[in-house]
This record gives sequence, structure tokens and C-alpha cells, in this order.
Amino acid sequence: MKIPSLSQAFQFLLLCVLAFAFFWRGGKGIEATWLLGAVGAILVIATLWHERRMSNGKDVPPELWSAVMLFLLWTIISYVLSLTQNYGLDEVLRDGTLFLLFFWMMRRSGADSSSKFAMRLIQLLVILTIVGCVIGVFVYVLQPVSRFVGTFFFIGHVTDYWPNAWAEMLLMTWPFVYRWSQVSKTPRSRIARDFVLGFVIGCLLLSFSRGGFLVFVIQCILLGALQWIAAGKKLEVKSTLRSFILVAALALVTFVSCNAARGQFHEVESVARKATFTADEGTSSLTERFGFFRQSFMLGAMRPLFGWGPYSFRFVQPRLEESVLATSDHPHNVFLKLMMERGVPSALFFLFIIAYVFWVAWRSPSHSKPVVIALFVSSVGVLLHNLIDYNLQFVAIVLPFMLLLGVLASPSLCPVPLTMRRVMRWTEAIIACSILIVVLFEGRMLVLSSLGRRAEAAKNTQAALSWYGQARGEWFSRDLELSRASLLESQTFYPDAKNAVESYIARNAEDARAWSRLADIEASMFNPSDALRDAEEAFLLGRFNDVSITTNYLAAYLRMGKTNTIQKDHDLVLQTFEEFRKAILANTHFIALSTNVEGFDVLSKYLEHLYPADATRIKAENAAVQSHAKQVRGEFTARTPGVLW
Repeated sequence: MKIPSLSQAFQFLLLCVLAFAFFWRGGKGIEATWLLGAVGAILVIATLWHERRMSNGKDVPPELWSAVMLFLLWTIISYVLSLTQNYGLDEVLRDGTLFLLFFWMMRRSGADSSSKFAMRLIQLLVILTIVGCVIGVFVYVLQPVSRFVGTFFFIGHVTDYWPNAWAEMLLMTWPFVYRWSQVSKTPRSRIARDFVLGFVIGCLLLSFSRGGFLVFVIQCILLGALQWIAAGKKLEVKSTLRSFILVAALALVTFVSCNAARGQFHEVESVARKATFTADEGTSSLTERFGFFRQSFMLGAMRPLFGWGPYSFRFVQPRLEESVLATSDHPHNVFLKLMMERGVPSALFFLFIIAYVFWVAWRSPSHSKPVVIALFVSSVGVLLHNLIDYNLQFVAIVLPFMLLLGVLASPSLCPVPLTMRRVMRWTEAIIACSILIVVLFEGRMLVLSSLGRRAEAAKNTQAALSWYGQARGEWFSRDLELSRASLLESQTFYPDAKNAVESYIARNAEDARAWSRLADIEASMFNPSDALRDAEEAFLLGRFNDVSITTNYLAAYLRMGKTNTIQKDHDLVLQTFEEFRKAILANTHFIALSTNVEGFDVLSKYLEHLYPADATRIKAENAAVQSHAKQVRGEFTARTPGVLW
């Protein structure tokens, strides 16, 4: 029996990482990124070692290779100069690994889009899609979540469902399910596979993703046009129309039957209300997106060269926020995200890479092959969806997407001088080794900080502080120092708590939470002037994200006896109060279920005292808010619980 090589073993593990990510929250968690980094880096290193004896031959075109290297270099520099360095390392590792795998896939596919690994990947995507849809039906019917999420959910977390990301996953995979349905050998088998295709498309419709449906329509038009061109502008109209009607009917049956089954347990989303933007979120999903687009342009213009740093949008956008909780981890557009976070050149490099790949695929002699058409339609669908909703942080989406791009780009392989090839391979080997070292070092730290979070959740303060202390050397520290500060403050260790927050601010001074926490600690240490300074900074950076920030702001001024300043801020403070009132009454982003309701009550008491002329109105509005929040919470508590968990 032939023993598989190290490279072959890690090819199999790479597919296992994809399957793991697909079934575990779509790969949104940190563990999926770290697994991808470890397996991907070792696979690249093993392959480069196996192919170390090179002769003149074909390789990645220097212009494409250079564009990718410049993109990665810009990403690294952006991270080094980042204003939010406690976040973003995962994006650097993920992008580095993915582009190395992109090159690896290009070379492996060569000029043949039907290479063994590529076909295994496509087969796995088809299997995962079908299994995921079956699992998703049970989740959709039996759980309270109102939109189809497939396997993109986190058990036990009320808001951790990602229907838009699931829609994007199906936009990537349905062309392969379609291709699979076309290669059946018998009419009976063809009908059975059409049933599966209709079922998958029905599950896409059940996601209630307006953007997903729009992209799906574009994909269908593109697929039809490419097949028409490939067939010499001649198509079997009768058989094509028959299949279309059958698949459409099956998709509709899936949609209606799943909603009927769900209706026995939970409320069903209204198609008409969703289409006309009269559902619970109203037009907020649309208006907020346009707001994010505009704000990302404004932020990008402030730091056009290297941006604010990877994953910085979450922290710097709130200063431009226009309404309560109108914030996000990203600007819902891949190019705007890159421009704002990593600089304009980074977005241009990425645009060049994508355009190059699609141009190569379009000009390739094999572009009329059914599998290449499916690859093209799939990749275009993912890219289009990421123009209106960024979901490339999900490993289950971005890993196959980059590998499929590698297959599409493989016809561009060309003769490259031996010296240049060696430079390319050595550079890639150094990057892969660097990724592996970071993954191993940070992996240990992530385990320690995870143990600390578990201890903190279990109310074991001393154990949590011990684990956090051991993990303090990690680069990807995220909220570790804020957690330490909270625990230390609860133990009245105020100087240590202050040091922890200041350590956080040294790496990320854009986070309003840190300044608000520091203001609390300074107040407890009887440093009113410092507390006022910190409260003002928190108010400037994030007053619309937590009502307690405004309360701290007012309290800090009162401690200093600056009542005149409070009177001058009358309109600004009452505007904040009014925005939170409207948000809680509309339960925007589930705010009526949050502690902002209790914070609103505290704020109203302050305002009744500070602004006597408005006291009657403020008191009445607060009473209405508290009553409404109580009703919403009662309805939430009384809703039919999930059957599965």
C-alpha cells in the first residue's frame, strides 16, 4: 500500500478544516482561523520542499505574484501602524495563508480545471451544501430564529445566527449543485438531482436575504448567457425550460412547505413586509449600509495610505455614528473595508488581483467548459454579494472562494526564469514559516485567555485573573485587559485596574468602552478631573453605543461642579436621550433586551434633576420606555422555546 506524502496528508486535512468550519459556526470563530493557518502553512511548506529542485518551467505570472505580495506587505505595514492593534492579527494570518493557498492551487491545477484536488473540493462543497440544507431545515422549523441559517449558528447564543452569510455560502455552491444535476446519466437520475437543486435554491430563498436573492438572479442570467455562448448560441429550449420550471417549482414547494412546518411552532417572516422594507428592522438595513459606505469613505480619506488598521472599522466608525447602535464590524463592502482599514493602495491591489483572475478565466480556451462556467458563476456571486454585505471573515466561505479563484487563474501560468521562480518560492516559504510560528505562539496564549474567560463566566475571579495574567504576552489580546480591569475593579484593586485599562488604551485608544471604564475607575479613586477627561473622550467616541457613556459624562461634570457646561450641552444630551428612547421603543438591534434599558432609567433621573424645565416630559418618556421594554422582554421570555436546544 502506497503511503501518502506529507503534502497529500495535509491536502486531506485542508478539506477537513473546510468541513469543520462549515459545521462549526461557518468558521467565524478564532479556532477556525488558527487551524487554517497551521494546516495551510504546513501544506505550503511541504509542497515547496517537495518541489525544491526546480528547473525552468511555468509558474505564477510575476505581475500577479507581485500584486499579491504588495497586498500582503501593505496589510502587514497597516497592522504594524494600526491604531487598534489588539485586534486584526487574525485577518493578517488569514489573508497570508489564503493567498499562499491561492498560489498553491494555481500551480496544482495547472491548465486543467478538472485537477483531482479541485474536483474533490467541488464534490465536498456539493455534499456540504446538501447536508447543511437538511440540518438547516430542522433549525429553521424548530428554533425561534426567523431566517434560514443552515449550519451558520452558535448553539446557546440568542443573536449568533448568520442568515446573510449562509445565503452567500449557497451563492457560491449552488452552481456546482447545478453542474452535478446536469451530469446525470439517466432521466430518472436527472429528475432526482433536479429535486436536490430545487431544494437548495428553496433554502436560499428561506434565508430572506434581499441582497442574496438579487445576486442569485444575476448569477442565473450570467449562467444562461455563458451556456448560450458555449453552445454556439444554440440551446435546447424545450429541455432547458422544462428543467427550469421543475427546479423553480421545487424551490417554491420547499419554501412554502418549510414555512408551513415552521408556522406550527414559531412565527413566519412575511415575504411582503421583507420585500417592502416594512419588517421589524424597517429600512434600517438599507439606510445603515449607505451610512457605512459614506463613513468608510470619510475615514479612508483621513488615513489614505495605510488606513486605521485591520479590523479597525468596529472601533473608529462609532465617532461618526448617526443613530443608536448603527455600527458594525465592517462597512459591508470588501473594497471599502480594505480602503478604510488598510489604505487605498491595498484596495487597488486586491481589485487588480480579482480583475486579473476573472480576465484570465474569461480569456481561457477552457472557459466554455461546464465546470469552468460553474466556477466563474460561483466566484462572481461571492464577489457581488461582498459588495453589499461582507462575509469573508467566515472560513467556510473564504477558503473555498480563494481556492476556486486559484483554479480560475491557473491558465495564466507562464514560463518564468529560474531565478525569479526561486525568489518567489523562497519568499512564500518564509511567509509560511512566519505564519506557522505566530500560530503556534499565539495558539498557546489563546488557550490561556480562553480558560480565563471560562473562569470569569463561572464567577471564579481569582482563577480568571490568574489565567489572564499568564496570557498577557499575546499580540491578539482583544478585550483581555478590559476583562482584567473589570475583575480588578470589582475587587477594589483600583490602581491595578487602572493600569490594565491604560495597557489596553496604549494599543487601542479608539475604543469608547476603555475610556468609559477608565472614567469609572478614576472616579472610584477620587480623581474627578481625570474622570472628566476620560468621560469626555468616551462621549466623543461612542455615545450612541451605550447609554451609560452619557450618564458617566454628566456625572463627571457634576463631580467637578461644572453645571454651566451641562446647561450648554442641553441639546446634545437630550438628542442622545431621544435617540435611545426611539431605539428602545423600536427594539432596534434588540436594544430593549439589553442593559441599556436600565441605563436609560438612570440617565433620565439625572436629566430630571439637571433640566427641570424638561423634567415632566423626560419622566413620562422614561415611564413609556420602561413599560415597553418590560413588554418586549416578557414576549421574548414567553416565546416558544427551541426544540433542539
